Amino acid sequence: MANITNWLRTIQTAIYGRDMRQAIHDAISAVNAELDTLEP
Repeated sequence: MANITNWLRTIQTAIYGRDMRQAIHDAISAVNAELDTLEP
């Protein structure tokens, strides 16, 4: 599974909305990229 710990920490400690939105985007992209590599 994708390691999204750093992004989750950023989401928890974000001061600005754009930082939180970027971390959420990056975490979803990482999970999505890993799911694309799995075989059905």
